[in-house]
Amino acid sequence: MKRAWIAVAVALSITVCGTLAFAADEKPAPPYLSMKVAKLDGAGDVMLKDVLKKEKTLLVFFQTACSACRGELSFLRDNFANSSKVEIVGISVDVRPDLVRKYKEEYKIPFVFLSDPDYTVPAAFKVTFTPAAVLLDKEGNLVEKFLGYDAGSKAALEAGLK
Repeated sequence: MKRAWIAVAVALSITVCGTLAFAADEKPAPPYLSMKVAKLDGAGDVMLKDVLKKEKTLLVFFQTACSACRGELSFLRDNFANSSKVEIVGISVDVRPDLVRKYKEEYKIPFVFLSDPDYTVPAAFKVTFTPAAVLLDKEGNLVEKFLGYDAGSKAALEAGLK
């Protein structure tokens, strides 16, 4: 009888350990992917996981009054608007979506723009200023963070998006 209990205990142990090992191999999705962000057109919200459409996604945090942001978005427009590998999504932290719509039109920015005046998404990536951008892989894992926009960050951004 004692041997039977030992055999049952060993079998359970193997089953439980095997299950735990399998579960440990699965990586949970990053929590920011379930965050909802307002569409600029006012047509509801979109979850961040739903903007991951290509091999890489670049989330660009910006403000319309920021000249460095304008430079970064223009650079991205001129060099990556037709990329088959990189999806670029602008996330405005402006409190007035009407200004962002006007900005998008004036600078002919072709990317999807989302509105996050509460700074929720940038905060999830520990970003405290604009311009800033985060590069995600197609599963939504953080690949690289780009802070500010100058010659050095422009080169790093270009290298990360190739």
